[in-house]
Amino acid sequence: MGFKGIHHFCIQTSTYKETLHFYTEILDFELVKEDIYVPKRAYKAWLKSGDLLIEVLTPKCSKPFKDYDKLNHGITHFSLLVDDAHEELKNLKSKGFRNFKPKHGEIIYKIKGGYQFKLLAPEGTEIEVRDSEEI
Repeated sequence: MGFKGIHHFCIQTSTYKETLHFYTEILDFELVKEDIYVPKRAYKAWLKSGDLLIEVLTPKCSKPFKDYDKLNHGITHFSLLVDDAHEELKNLKSKGFRNFKPKHGEIIYKIKGGYQFKLLAPEGTEIEVRDSEEI
């Protein structure tokens, strides 16, 4: 197989409006397309930032979501690369965002080649923001 890259991430949420606000107003993703009352779901949206696409879905109309435990399986987080993690943190705080996931009591911390911090989206997705490409 010859994978070219990631096409998109899909996030299912019971907090659709809060999730759209978070990704568009806090993280500055563009709302590319929104379908209302798509078959079997109330809402579906496509968000874009650069080459990154995120599909946002509400639950299937007759089936509520089950509790998710990130220690089981599936995507546990995704990571966004920025030029300067300190500046991005300041930018997010200036927009009123406060739902960060500290490590050892610190919001932003040193990693190999730079800094990173983590935040939690309204639907529970953990997002890592880092300024180093080193792994």
